[in-house]
Amino acid sequence: MAKGKTRSRELESTWRQTLTRHRQSGLTVREFCRVEEIKESAFHYWKRELKRRAGDCQSSARRRKTSRQSSPALVPVTITSGSPAPIEIALPGGTTLRVSSDCEQSLLRMVVSALATS
Repeated sequence: MAKGKTRSRELESTWRQTLTRHRQSGLTVREFCRVEEIKESAFHYWKRELKRRAGDCQSSARRRKTSRQSSPALVPVTITSGSPAPIEIALPGGTTLRVSSDCEQSLLRMVVSALATS
């Protein structure tokens, strides 16, 4: 692998961590850059660049998805403690499927399989 590619990935990782620290800090960009001794112009450049790179990844993923028949997109799942709650499956088009948490696994497999083929 070329030296430039490795360095770019390292820089990208470093700036992702820096932007995360900024979001968690509660400081303005100016205050954060002053504390971290970062040039504001560099901060804004990397914020735009990482957003662009993320957009490029999403665009290529969309192209791959439309170029072949694929299963429904997965969505993030949040597990909360407490009383058993129904499982919610968000389907394309805004439909939400709610399944009881004590549902038989075989039944859920059949439903998911049927949805994947439709």
